[in-house]
Amino acid sequence: MEEDFIPEFRSLIATMLDNITPRYTPLSQPVRWQLVKAVAIAAAVLLVLYAAFRIFVRLRIRRKDKKRQAQFDLALEEVESILADAGEGSGAGGAGDFVRQCASMGEQIDRHTNRRGNSRLVALLAYRIARETRMNAQQAALCFCCALVADVGMLALPHNLFFREHLTRRERRLFRTQVQHAVSLIGFVPRAYLEFFIGSCLYRR
Repeated sequence: MEEDFIPEFRSLIATMLDNITPRYTPLSQPVRWQLVKAVAIAAAVLLVLYAAFRIFVRLRIRRKDKKRQAQFDLALEEVESILADAGEGSGAGGAGDFVRQCASMGEQIDRHTNRRGNSRLVALLAYRIARETRMNAQQAALCFCCALVADVGMLALPHNLFFREHLTRRERRLFRTQVQHAVSLIGFVPRAYLEFFIGSCLYRR
């Protein structure tokens, strides 16, 4: 009895395993083409969406840059007017030239340190904070100009230093020396403002 049962049991197990095991069914040529087409369309849609996203991001950045540039230009004119009314810095072409020199040096620092628009953003923030804290107009204008050139000491450091992901101990020490070079690079600042600028550059850390 038992001997008859064992072959039947084995046969049943074999049938079950045969039904469970997936079988490869080759696809017909039309079905293959449909799958290839679907994959190609999906890839094309993803590519178009990615390109549209990149364009959208660039346009948004450009719009934001234009808005910030307009705000900066407005603040620049306001600062020029304030310093011209104060009567200081009238030498070497007047207050307007002095403020433009600060803005020009800020752009130079940004190019050297690979930080796009950083000086303009910091100058705007410094000016707004100064005005919000009820600082007098001349001091607020000086805060704007100081913020533009606060990192001037970085111009004395090697350009490739700003593209490193990791700095050695020697390079970190070199970075700390940038404040020592700042004073020698702000010779264009009128004597009346020099102390204010030196303090801003030396204690910016």
